[in-house]
Amino acid sequence: MIYFVDEDSTQLTPYIVELELRGYQVVPIDNADDAYKVLSGASDIQLVILDIMLAAGPSGTSRFSRERTHDFILTGLALLEDLNNTNAAHFPRRVVVFSMANQDWVVNDIRKAAEQYQIAYLQKRDYPSPFGFGEKIAEILKGLGS
Repeated sequence: MIYFVDEDSTQLTPYIVELELRGYQVVPIDNADDAYKVLSGASDIQLVILDIMLAAGPSGTSRFSRERTHDFILTGLALLEDLNNTNAAHFPRRVVVFSMANQDWVVNDIRKAAEQYQIAYLQKRDYPSPFGFGEKIAEILKGLGS
């Protein structure tokens, strides 16, 4: 199963369809709290495609506070940290960061995390076509043995 964690999942429908056409089952998840609930105990993870600027659940009930996520700019990194602590069988190994971030400090934080966790960091602007994105994901999955 490929989990696509991004609050803009409707805009990414062509990318999801491309993966499905390649035979993958894809589950979109549109906020960090729902992603944590699903992924912290999941055992069927082929890959998690993770955006960094993610919505969190309702204020007051979310594990992802404004302070912890730098005003929700780095929510995906906080989610990745939590998943790494609760489901080490799959995290961080089976994560690909897919982000549109363009502020230097955000990109630097993402790059540091990608290097620390040894995961791929894909910038959305580098994949204007769903086909190119699908090719890259297939390559990553092949490298993971999926």
